[in-house]
Amino acid sequence: MKKIIILGILSLWVLAPCFADDSHTSTEILIRLAPGVSVNTINSRYGTSTEESLLKGTTYVVRVSDPGKLDSTVAAMNKDPDILQVGFNYFSKTPEAVRRTIAVIDAFPTFSKYHDQTAYRRIRSAQAQTISTGAGVVVAVIDTGVDYLHPALATHILRDSSNTVVGYDFIRNNRNPMDSSNGKDEDHDGLIDEGAGHGTHVAGIINLVAPGEPHCPPCRCHRCQAHAGV
Repeated sequence: MKKIIILGILSLWVLAPCFADDSHTSTEILIRLAPGVSVNTINSRYGTSTEESLLKGTTYVVRVSDPGKLDSTVAAMNKDPDILQVGFNYFSKTPEAVRRTIAVIDAFPTFSKYHDQTAYRRIRSAQAQTISTGAGVVVAVIDTGVDYLHPALATHILRDSSNTVVGYDFIRNNRNPMDSSNGKDEDHDGLIDEGAGHGTHVAGIINLVAPGEPHCPPCRCHRCQAHAGV
C-alpha cells in the first residue's frame, strides 16, 4: 500500500517566495550558478561573501559589504553568464488559509465516485496508473497533518518498527502529526481552524491517485515480518 509520512505545517523558504512583501534585505543577494562555477569565483569577482549555501551547492545567499552597492551588484550579476538566476532576498510571509464553502459528493463519498470527478479525469490518473501506481514511493505531506486513524488512510501511513506513526508537528513540536482542530482563533483574525482537514484531504488524494504497494522497508515492524513470513 502507498505509505504516507505526515508532517505538520512548515513554512518553506525558497529562491523566489510566492508570498513576499515589498521589502528585501539591504545586503543579501540570491544567486543560482551555472554548472561548474564556484561561488568563490563569484565572490572574488564582485567582492561579495557567502552567507548561506542552498540546494546542494547550486544556489547561494551572498552578501555585499556596502548596502549602497546592492542594486549595482545585482545589475552586474544579471549580465554574468556564470550566474543563471539573480534576485534580491525578499522577506516572505507564510500564507494562512481562509475557510471557504466547497462542493462534495455527499456525506459518505465512495472510492468509485471519486473516479467520476472532473479533477481525476483532468490529471489523467487512469492513464498514468498504467505506467506506475507509485509502488515503492513514500510521500511526505507537509500540511496541517493527517488524520491517520481515518479508515481510508489508517493502513497506508508509514510507521516505525514500534508501529508508531512517522511524522512531526512543527507547531506543537512533538511527533504526533494528527490533523486536528482546537476551536480557537489563535492568530486573532476572526477565523477559527482555517486549515484544519486540508492535510487529510491531500493525503487522501495521494492515496487514491498512487495506491501502489511500497517495497517493504528494512525494519522489524509487524508488516515487514508478515511480508518476510516471520
